[in-house]
Amino acid sequence: MRKLIQTINPDKKYQNYLTKWESYIKGVTHYSKRVDVAKEKWASRRQTKTLKHVCLKLEEMCSGNRRCCYCEDSVADEVEHIKPKSLFPELTFTWSNYLYACGSCNINKNNKYALFIAGVLTSIISSTVPPNPGHDVFINPRQDDPMSFLDLDLGQTIEDGTFWYLPKHGLSPRGIDYQRADYTINTLGLNRDFLVEGRRNAALDFKARLYEYRQEKPNLSPQKLAQFQQDFQQHTYPSVWAHMKAQHQSIPVLNNFFQQFPEIHSW
Repeated sequence: MRKLIQTINPDKKYQNYLTKWESYIKGVTHYSKRVDVAKEKWASRRQTKTLKHVCLKLEEMCSGNRRCCYCEDSVADEVEHIKPKSLFPELTFTWSNYLYACGSCNINKNNKYALFIAGVLTSIISSTVPPNPGHDVFINPRQDDPMSFLDLDLGQTIEDGTFWYLPKHGLSPRGIDYQRADYTINTLGLNRDFLVEGRRNAALDFKARLYEYRQEKPNLSPQKLAQFQQDFQQHTYPSVWAHMKAQHQSIPVLNNFFQQFPEIHSW
């Protein structure tokens, strides 16, 4: 899970349609009716050119070959409402409330959402009255940098890591940031067995490619060096590499690579 690109927007004519539909829903005064209208309008417009265009733009924000923006493992094929439309119907057609997710992550998250209301983590479950004002608990990769909240357990050698996501080291369990991290990990199921194994394999592959880079670099042309870097950066699980960079000083084998090849800091 990583922060998403912020500069991509739908083409203007499609954004105008989203804005029009958004305004229509906001015009429904009764909250429970607004929820019903939002669900109906979403269902009836999913095959329109506008929402197909939205999917294409969301795809550009994915990592690798259209990987899910949450787990980075499975193919993204569903428009995810970060704030669920059943709880925040006015955001059903809001571009900034979308990302591309896989079905598994979308099902895990479903309509789960929580707010800090008067400093207390409160799950929002009612669709009959609007949520009370509060601050978001769920880490929103359109706005937040998950690296500020999450650590990936890489161990001391990579081979001995658990590859579980954990609240960032040093956060107080009673603190808001710790609670946000813990809630997000559990809501999305980021430590499912196959995701842990996928992250482990990615980290070992990144490490193997660094050994390959050390061996091959003296014989690579500038063009092939550029291609090596590009292939490295397009690897699946880019957040794994981000955590390897962030933790390299505490992992001797990685620290040696970063000292020997400082250019990989920018990969």
